[in-house]
Amino acid sequence: MVSGIPSPADLFFDEIRPATEKMLKDGLTGYWWGIQYRGSVAERALPYSQENSVRAFCVGFDIRNVGGANAILNWTGVANLVFRPFAKFFEQALQKTLGHRAQYLLFRQGGDEFSAIVVGCPGKAFTEDDLKQSLGKFVKMVQEYCCSTAGGADCERLSEIPNPKYPGSVGVGVVCAYAPLELPNGVDAAFEEVDRRIEKEKKKWQLTNNGTQDKYFTSGIRIHFLEQGKGEPVVLIHGHTGNVETNWKNWL
Repeated sequence: MVSGIPSPADLFFDEIRPATEKMLKDGLTGYWWGIQYRGSVAERALPYSQENSVRAFCVGFDIRNVGGANAILNWTGVANLVFRPFAKFFEQALQKTLGHRAQYLLFRQGGDEFSAIVVGCPGKAFTEDDLKQSLGKFVKMVQEYCCSTAGGADCERLSEIPNPKYPGSVGVGVVCAYAPLELPNGVDAAFEEVDRRIEKEKKKWQLTNNGTQDKYFTSGIRIHFLEQGKGEPVVLIHGHTGNVETNWKNWL
């Protein structure tokens, strides 16, 4: 299966085929487009999972600091350097970890919001831990990519792009979550739980990374420092990631 394209030989996709007949593909990512169709697919996936005794999950991820990336890269740069590769990493992580044990459809329901319906294959071992492993691999792929990809004229890497909403925070990244698709809760409850968990992870990240804005000078390499209190700075940090204020205090 490539980019969630239904296979005629696949019982699951035979089951949900009526829900995909009016669906359109997002030209940038290859994902199915539209939140309304995602619900229709999930409504058919739920009874399928119950009848075949397999696990089913709703998964979602948001891209962090799109505003900062857009300010530096412009919209075309964000599309080509952020949206497209991140969407590819998500699919690759599912493919590599789940293999033939689970099936999935991928959706883009907003500018920086993406999701998937993941359903186990009958007779194959597919667990919640498998899904966790997939998401962990996805996050790692994004982190490695952002730390090695140029972020424009003012930033050496995507991981260094300032976040305009949270001064002191830097970097483009992802926040992801999942919830079981099962009775008696149903489809709406599963998607609401995914959204709730994503917002919770966003707030956790903000609290962890919303430090004091650092400054830097360039001398062959970029040297970061903080100005706090009086006198000259006594700690210089090169190649930092995350909250510089935390690093500063830990090093004193």
